[in-house]
Amino acid sequence: MVEHEISRRVPYGVWIEEAQGSVPSFYLAHGLGPDGLRLRARHAPRPGHPVQLRLLVENERRVVALQGEVAEELASEEGPGFRVRFVDLDDDEQLFLEELMLESDPDEE
Repeated sequence: MVEHEISRRVPYGVWIEEAQGSVPSFYLAHGLGPDGLRLRARHAPRPGHPVQLRLLVENERRVVALQGEVAEELASEEGPGFRVRFVDLDDDEQLFLEELMLESDPDEE
């Protein structure tokens, strides 16, 4: 079984709206794992904020809404960003994420 790391590259963008009803912001994802994702951003929401995520899969019409929480700000070789931890995933959402990780895994082809 392939272990899915959060540093995996993924082909999608993410709309994020803070749970308090802020204006949604668009971020490019650059890592996905079973528990969360990494996003590129010059200015990240503060850690601890609950957020609503809408994952937009490239070249498809699938849009999946998930709940999350900003876990931490990140500084890496790939630039600044932040990590979001998924919260309260149901079975369908978990299955969607597993399928997305498999689709984006170059070793699985």
